[in-house]
Amino acid sequence: MDENKSPQDILNEIFEKSGEPTPPPQRPTFEYPSEDDPLPAPPPDEPTEKHGAEEGARPFPWLGVMLGAALLVMGVCLLQLVRMNHRLDELQQAVEAVQSVDSLREENGRLQVKLDQTERNAEHLRQTLDDTRTGLAAQTAQKKRLDYLWYVGQFIDHGDYPMAALAATLSAREYFSDSFMVDPQTLYPNLEQIAQYRAYCRGLADKGYLEMTYGAVYESTPTVPTFPEQWDPEQNPDMAALGILWCALDENYVEGASEAAAQYLINYQWYPLYSSGESGGDCYPQRILDTASDYTIHLYEQLIQDLTRGGWLAETDGILYYSEDQFLSDILYSLPFHPPGGIPVT
Repeated sequence: MDENKSPQDILNEIFEKSGEPTPPPQRPTFEYPSEDDPLPAPPPDEPTEKHGAEEGARPFPWLGVMLGAALLVMGVCLLQLVRMNHRLDELQQAVEAVQSVDSLREENGRLQVKLDQTERNAEHLRQTLDDTRTGLAAQTAQKKRLDYLWYVGQFIDHGDYPMAALAATLSAREYFSDSFMVDPQTLYPNLEQIAQYRAYCRGLADKGYLEMTYGAVYESTPTVPTFPEQWDPEQNPDMAALGILWCALDENYVEGASEAAAQYLINYQWYPLYSSGESGGDCYPQRILDTASDYTIHLYEQLIQDLTRGGWLAETDGILYYSEDQFLSDILYSLPFHPPGGIPVT
């Protein structure tokens, strides 16, 4: 017997073999229970609920898988979106950085142009400053020579030839050197001033107060004149007194060094001046009053007044002192000659 056949198929085979027709299936009959019979218990709901639950639970695992896959896909997409946003931010920052670099380059170019222009202007100003400084130095030197020549001329005009000879000789190298440097140029004396200086020296030499020696004809200035023995301030005490005065006048009115002028007048006021073979002599203030011309004495008195008003000197009973309110440096100014006599009191 075939185990896979249903009971109906088995019955059909039996009837076919027996030659009898297959009886029709009987309709089931239902007997209604009497009122006295108890009602049958209803079938339990558990199989139905269980079957329904099994039937309903079958698609949920696949739905969960699909939902999880969808969530995973969404998560991946969200992660990609976040990454793309970060990437876009980075690209935006990179673009802004490039734009900033370009702006900085443009600004740097503009600043470089301004810097180049500023450097050109600064170089022009430096050149202008150098030219101005050189021109000012030349004008200052020219003015000093003019002032110096004016004093020599005034002494000659007032007949004070010893003072004129002292001025022409003691300060000649200061105002009429062959040349002098004013960085970065070399300046030379004015030819007209040289001619005037030579004329004064020749006039004083003709009167016997100076001795002149000249070098080659192509030299710009003559050799500095020298003193004859009788007018030499290193041997003649009166000329030494006038020489001290001239140095003070020169420093204050020509050079503008009032401190040096005050130092000369104070330091040498106690210096006894005397020639070789003498045992002592008067100091320069008394010798000026005794031997100088009225014009020179006036210059001496005027010098003391100007230095006093300028705060450099104070005078008590004819004695000169440094002003207490004046700051003094430690510079010791020396004379351009050695006066004959004793040791100065400082």
